[in-house]
Amino acid sequence: MNATERRDHIRAMLADLGLPGALEAVDEILSEVDRGSLHASQAIERLLTAQINLRNRMRGISGQ
Repeated sequence: MNATERRDHIRAMLADLGLPGALEAVDEILSEVDRGSLHASQAIERLLTAQINLRNRMRGISGQ
């Protein structure tokens, strides 16, 4: 699997899992990994943080 196919596969998995926050952030995060400015564990943390942030924003909207 080449890099483009891997990105597409990751995006498809995030969509299938219903993780729109992570899906929105994944391209930028993977670009940083490709440039060497972000380690794998940091990338995972950022993906999860993006998803949690979106969830918390949505809770705030629905709770108003």
